[in-house]
Amino acid sequence: MVDHLLASRVSVLDIGRVELGDLPDAVATTESYRGVLDLGTRLGAHFVTAAAVPSAQQVTDVVDLFGQLVLDCDAYQLIPLLVPQPDTAVATLGDALEIVRRVGGGLMINVSTAQTAFEIECLVMDAGNHLGYLRMLATDLDAASDDAVAGLLATVPVHVPIAVGSAVRSESRGTSSGDLLDRARGWYRTIDIMLEHPRARAERKRRR
Repeated sequence: MVDHLLASRVSVLDIGRVELGDLPDAVATTESYRGVLDLGTRLGAHFVTAAAVPSAQQVTDVVDLFGQLVLDCDAYQLIPLLVPQPDTAVATLGDALEIVRRVGGGLMINVSTAQTAFEIECLVMDAGNHLGYLRMLATDLDAASDDAVAGLLATVPVHVPIAVGSAVRSESRGTSSGDLLDRARGWYRTIDIMLEHPRARAERKRRR
């Protein structure tokens, strides 16, 4: 895999996801996730994502679990990003911010084309220098029209990566590599339009 990444000039943004809790088949302990951290280092990843398990299954304090992950990531030169998830102890951006301000690490935020540019800007400003990257849903981008999403990410700082992901892991199963490549090209174009500032868009149209 490493050879393939080097040959194709593809870099790895993150590795994950570590589940912070007491799921019977996915307990987040130093033993269970060290393989994830090791793989992240081998692939040259910058981040590892982590999220709390559903509240009904949460026994160990998420702050302690994420704090331990922050310490463990130092040895692997990775930055752990806490991802807010509904119905967990870290349900909101505010919950996640409170934790990373106490123990370190950063945040990954999911954003939608249904949100306004102002709403996304507020999320970015609230996260501040704790923001690792923003993630857009592939299905949102597939359905987006240029006029509807133009400038949606225009105020996101240039150093913040924009990633594309799926709501569920099984979403991409059965998709051919050719179809995925065509979709990825569409995502790239759509995100470029979303990042374009309205003034730049107006100037581009004026020059036509």
